[in-house]
Amino acid sequence: MSSMGYLRDKTCDSFRDEKALLVRAMLQHVPRLGWNVAALRRAAADVSVPDAELIFASARAYDYVCAAFDVGEQQLAEDLQRVLREKEWSSLSVREKIARGVRMRLEPWSAARPAFRRAVPIVMRPQHMFHTTRCLYETLDMIWRAAGDRSVDHNFYTKRVILAFVYVPTLLFWLRDRSDGCTRTWAFLAKRIEQALVVGRKIGKFSGKSFCRGKGDSVGGGISGGGSLRKLRMAAGLLRATFVKGKMHAKP
Repeated sequence: MSSMGYLRDKTCDSFRDEKALLVRAMLQHVPRLGWNVAALRRAAADVSVPDAELIFASARAYDYVCAAFDVGEQQLAEDLQRVLREKEWSSLSVREKIARGVRMRLEPWSAARPAFRRAVPIVMRPQHMFHTTRCLYETLDMIWRAAGDRSVDHNFYTKRVILAFVYVPTLLFWLRDRSDGCTRTWAFLAKRIEQALVVGRKIGKFSGKSFCRGKGDSVGGGISGGGSLRKLRMAAGLLRATFVKGKMHAKP
């Protein structure tokens, strides 16, 4: 059994639509039942999908969570493709594109936050850390590419690490946010991006070149100081080493 998420299992592409349908239906049952076969059975009854347990054969909690992640990523990809065709998108600054990308990843799933809160301790287990980091990378990479990033050097990894310092705290804040329309989350996101701009400018001075070009913006993330910059560069190096090993290279 693979732990890479069943929607990524290329041997079962014929069940992709059924998997997505089941995952979406599971979300209302997970808060009470957990990420398990009991929630899957309830979901299967709701959407009338037979043989759900065969479609998710031998699945564990992390596999269900990965499947939910894949559904979210597919929706983000479709939504970003849509906005990239809009004339207004090209007129946005980099920071505006990043903020909108993060919101597009989270907003469609606000009603499912109780289920995702139960996913946090699952994805943080040590045995899942590599794939959890890989999933995070995919989100960050998708947002950066939509924002116009075409870097292929060390800067490629640095940008994604810095965006992680924006995205991850925003995600955790969003999971707990009870404000109407998650207004507190979007204010928090704006603040994190402003902090990122400061770090981006410091990185530009440190390296002698602009960290990110685009309508005067230079996007970084939530940390400051020379020691923190060194740690950030180390984290970028670690990300690069991790994904080169995992065959996830920077691509133009």
